[in-house]
Amino acid sequence: MKRLLAAVALLALLLPAALLAQDGGLTLERLASQIERLFANQGELAARVADLETRVPPPLPSPHTAQTDGNSPPPGAPPPQTQPTPTRQAAPTGAPPADLGLEPADEPTPHVTPGAGFAPTPVLPQPLDDPPTLLEVTADRANVYAGPGSHHDVIETVTKGDTFPGPLALVNGWYYFCCLANELSGWIARPLVTLLNTDQVPAWQAARSAAVELELDTLLRYNDDYLGKKVYFSGVQVLQAMDSALLIVIPADGWVESAWLLYENSTPRVLARDRIEFVAQVEGLHRLDTTFGVAVTMPLLRVVALRLVE
Repeated sequence: MKRLLAAVALLALLLPAALLAQDGGLTLERLASQIERLFANQGELAARVADLETRVPPPLPSPHTAQTDGNSPPPGAPPPQTQPTPTRQAAPTGAPPADLGLEPADEPTPHVTPGAGFAPTPVLPQPLDDPPTLLEVTADRANVYAGPGSHHDVIETVTKGDTFPGPLALVNGWYYFCCLANELSGWIARPLVTLLNTDQVPAWQAARSAAVELELDTLLRYNDDYLGKKVYFSGVQVLQAMDSALLIVIPADGWVESAWLLYENSTPRVLARDRIEFVAQVEGLHRLDTTFGVAVTMPLLRVVALRLVE
């Protein structure tokens, strides 16, 4: 820009001189006077040039120059380090942040599984009001279980009309009773049976329900295991009838088993060759000496109930 202004000034000095020289009417004295006047105004021209320089605006940036704002670093400076934006972390205890003004939730109650270091609470039997004498099956068929619930093993199946001694306990809707055919005690669901007292059933039914049915041979072999228990026998034939005792025989697989019955009631009256069924209590063993001089050992039973069979 300075070079342009100097050229303009020099042209302003030389051009008038050339023009004046071409003018035939211009003398050297007049030309010298004009030049001297021009040099006199040189200081004023220089001042104007300086003022012009201050008025000229700065050059515009090149379009290839990166645009930056006041927050950007100067070219060549290392980029500033980015600070991580802080985030709110959840409280480690599971409670809401304190600045929310919420009440912490109640701690959950831990669930304890029975068997995991803790003994389960035992189920206590419920006492029976006016304990009944008999338990009678009212369902067509019913399972008897080893424990109070159908998840236990089945130990026996009973049918409608079967009677047993009155239940010993009631636990969660299950009756515990004894004297099954296999000498076991078990549990039966309450809706499948009915309970009866002695005055509601005949004496025979009450006695029969309290007895166990088994073979005479079993009673002879394991007599001590059945002492004091009530047993039931059917298909019996009287071999000899006496005032207070009966000698009986029971056919068994082509053989006959015999037993000695203490029969003090004598009602109904029993004669030899009668066929009977009875309930009796096991008293032990009886030794009978035969006419051939041979001693025979047989079960000794005391009759509780007896009836004739046609």
